[in-house]
Amino acid sequence: EAAPSYGCLTVSHVKRVHDGDTFIVDIEGVHPLIGSSVSVRIKKIDTPEITDKREAVKQLADLAKAFVIARLATAEKIELVEVQRDKYFRVLADVLVDGVDLGRELLEKGLAQPYEGKTKPTWELK
Repeated sequence: EAAPSYGCLTVSHVKRVHDGDTFIVDIEGVHPLIGSSVSVRIKKIDTPEITDKREAVKQLADLAKAFVIARLATAEKIELVEVQRDKYFRVLADVLVDGVDLGRELLEKGLAQPYEGKTKPTWELK
């Protein structure tokens, strides 16, 4: 059964990037009780974990995080599309940065793998 979608929201302020697929924002036009310091997870992708013990995976995680920081910092408009909640109650959404799909960019750059919410991909580096 598909989770309900809550439409589209606009980010007013990026507070912090946790890693390549999760960041903390304030959402424009939403009461601060539910729109302030909201954790957002990019839908349909997984990036390596910053806490991975393998140095090569950790380096890739740092690259993914740095890419997201740079993209969000220079954005004129950040939109959260097809908004849902994930199992950890984070906002789960497609993220458009100035109209460009951030998740797709991460996939194209090799900084993310496809992820549909079941078992996370394993990060094996050659």
